[in-house]
Amino acid sequence: MEGDHLSPLALDPETMRRLGYRTVDMLVERLNAPPGPVVRAAAPAELRERLRIPPPEAPGDFDEILAALERDVLPFVARLNHPGYLAFIPGEGTWPGALGDLIASALNLDTCWWLGSSGPSALELAVLEWFRDWVGYPDGAAGVLVSGGSAANLTALACAREAQIGPMDQHAVVYMSDQSHSSLARAARALGFGPDQVRIIPTDEVARLRPEALRSAIAADHAAGRRPLIVIANAGSTAAGAIDPFAALSEICREHGIWLHVDGAYGGFACLSERGSAALEG
Repeated sequence: MEGDHLSPLALDPETMRRLGYRTVDMLVERLNAPPGPVVRAAAPAELRERLRIPPPEAPGDFDEILAALERDVLPFVARLNHPGYLAFIPGEGTWPGALGDLIASALNLDTCWWLGSSGPSALELAVLEWFRDWVGYPDGAAGVLVSGGSAANLTALACAREAQIGPMDQHAVVYMSDQSHSSLARAARALGFGPDQVRIIPTDEVARLRPEALRSAIAADHAAGRRPLIVIANAGSTAAGAIDPFAALSEICREHGIWLHVDGAYGGFACLSERGSAALEG
């Protein structure tokens, strides 16, 4: 019988189109509306009052749900496409990118296994090849696309630890500057590095990690019987956009057999320009 192959959660095609068109219309209107305030926030008490409703026991009207979202949720966000949106990290998205997210979400693509997602997985590998060529990594370099900078830092530190020592060692030490993103300290803690295994290295007057301070910290840890394992450098710190002195840090890491991780979530793709590539040299 026609339609027997569909999930019991599926909607009929006309309803799917109607809800989709309504949602797209709302988004287009919002993205093209007058800018208004750059950031609008509400007090927790007000938002609790707006949103504290009992869970529904029956289906609701989609238009009413969308209207509540527009009234009680979406007004209280930063406008990333606002001309006055400055000094914050998240950047404005793109409409094709949003549609790509819609495709991935609607099809619920699961790229963790080749048999079930060989097409999307092959596309991921193709994109990673672009990244490899743009950045200038060697032909054998590989990677994985993750959800964002925090997940990328956690993944990179996990790879570094496994490559260097395997299981966690209480003598291992990781070094980062006082400008490093907070996700790095959290990643180190999640991977088993205790507070006494993380060294915060001071920066200079332009917020770059001081190589001489790093050398001193490494020497002190060696003398104490610890194992310097990972140095984390910034390719554009989130607070100041600072780029650490990679050449000097690379030299130190090679000398001591330390893994150098560069957090390029904020400024790494500056390498695509001549000016950015020169700034990231090393």
